[in-house]
Amino acid sequence: MAFVSGFLSYYVALSLFIYGLDQGATHKVWPVGNTSPLWATVSAILILGERANIFVLLSAGVVVVGIFFLSGREKKNGNVDRNGGIPFAFLAALIWGVLIVSNKYCLNLGMSPFSYLTTQI
Repeated sequence: MAFVSGFLSYYVALSLFIYGLDQGATHKVWPVGNTSPLWATVSAILILGERANIFVLLSAGVVVVGIFFLSGREKKNGNVDRNGGIPFAFLAALIWGVLIVSNKYCLNLGMSPFSYLTTQI
């Protein structure tokens, strides 16, 4: 599981993120790509059964609203900027966020953090 998590994180998600940076504006792609804590929170609540309080839910809502504002279309020289990199950054962040479940699972089963990271890499 640690190896698969590493492959998905360091190869698949990172490749998507870098491709997204190539396709879109950095000031829009980077924040969307860094929403993985939101998806980690959602994954922990839905999959791991962790409890959430009102502040966690409000914080998640602020992140979603921020993504909406960041991904708004702009007109440049009469053409609409399609924000091509944002979907790739979103997918990368989603993968990174969901992988927190496998991280927690391996660590809960007694794998040391160093062993987990070494296997992942």
